[in-house]
Amino acid sequence: MSMTRRAMRGMTRRDGQYLPGPIFGLARAVFKCGGCARRTLPCRATGCGAKARGRPGWDEDLCFVHRRLLPRWPNGSASDDAAVLRRFNPLGRCSWCLGEKRHALELVTLRGAAVHTCGGCSRHTHRCTSCHTAFSRTGDAQCARCLGLIYDWHATEINEELTRRNGWCSWCGELCAHLVRDARHEYCQCLVCGGGTAACQQCPGVMRTRSRPAGLGTTAGNGACAGGWCMRCDVRHAAPRDEVGAVWEAMLTRRAAADQAAPYILDTLQRSSRYKTRALNAGIVRQGLPLIPF
Repeated sequence: MSMTRRAMRGMTRRDGQYLPGPIFGLARAVFKCGGCARRTLPCRATGCGAKARGRPGWDEDLCFVHRRLLPRWPNGSASDDAAVLRRFNPLGRCSWCLGEKRHALELVTLRGAAVHTCGGCSRHTHRCTSCHTAFSRTGDAQCARCLGLIYDWHATEINEELTRRNGWCSWCGELCAHLVRDARHEYCQCLVCGGGTAACQQCPGVMRTRSRPAGLGTTAGNGACAGGWCMRCDVRHAAPRDEVGAVWEAMLTRRAAADQAAPYILDTLQRSSRYKTRALNAGIVRQGLPLIPF
């Protein structure tokens, strides 16, 4: 596409004439906000001196006012500050952690869908399409209460039992909590790796795989069971029948030993040495260098 056509694409047409408007095909200067130290860029709207947000992987073209997310920029009054707080940090129940937290506005799509981040668990949320007061999890249209996962936001202990399942994850191998995504089918999601899980009917205390976490390939092996793959079933199929229990206990013992050795590894990586001092004085210490023992 030529530069002329690319520039005309950012203009508006009226009565057969192209009027000056935002030119979305041209590069912009990059700035850093003096208040939050985040990446900003000039708003592409004609005559606007405000800054748009720079996002990881992509940059917003217009500022909040020209995107009609704000009627005007706040002038420091209490009413404007309260309106900005309600718009960009609304208060509501989170369907991830079930707490009443502020949800920071992360982005608004071209279709007007708003994506927030919970201030308690830092997971992505959006407004419930039914009650419009609580926040639902990413991938769900309704909040946990409207889905029937819980019955009362204030029943903390009961909600913990209804929305959490503890067990070994067949994706990451961790003994952790799994968030219930579908109570009717007992579909869960590992809170460590994010993989879809479900309780294995043959192995109590072990969660089989259901859907792959982002970035993982397909699984294969003899431990395939109905609807997924179970790490305990894999041991049962691979080991002799009279040695299944011993093999499983040995694996758990090695896992516990690795967890106990983890602090020692971190202490070793963080310890001081003459080689680390020399590297620091020479100015060759970089961000990933603490992962390399000296």
